[in-house]
Amino acid sequence: MKTESSDTRVRTFVGSDLSLDATFDAFSHPTRRQTLEYLSTRVGAVSLDELADALAAVGPDSACEHTHISLHHNHLPKLADFGLVRYDAKEHLVELAVEFGEITPYFDLSSVDR
Repeated sequence: MKTESSDTRVRTFVGSDLSLDATFDAFSHPTRRQTLEYLSTRVGAVSLDELADALAAVGPDSACEHTHISLHHNHLPKLADFGLVRYDAKEHLVELAVEFGEITPYFDLSSVDR
C-alpha cells in the first residue's frame, strides 16, 4: 500500500509536480545555489556577464569565462527548466522566476552536512 509519505513526488515552488530527485537536482550544484542567491538580491533581469562576474568573484572557480560558459550551457537552462529562473539565451538576460522565500527551505536542505 502506498502512503503519502512514501510518494516520491513533491509539490514544488513552481506549482508543478517534480520528482524528489529532480527537486534536489536543481539545488545540488553550488553554482545554481549561488545563482539563485545572487538573483534574489536584484530587481529584474541581470546580464549573463554581470552574473558570471559576481559568481566568479566568490566561487571556487575564479575564471569568469569558464563561469560564463557553464552558466549559459548548463546551469541557467537547468534552472529555467525547473521554473526557477527566466533565461533569455539570445539576449543573455536572466531573472528569478519565483519569490526567494518560496525556495529558502531547499537551501536549508541542500546545506546539511553529509
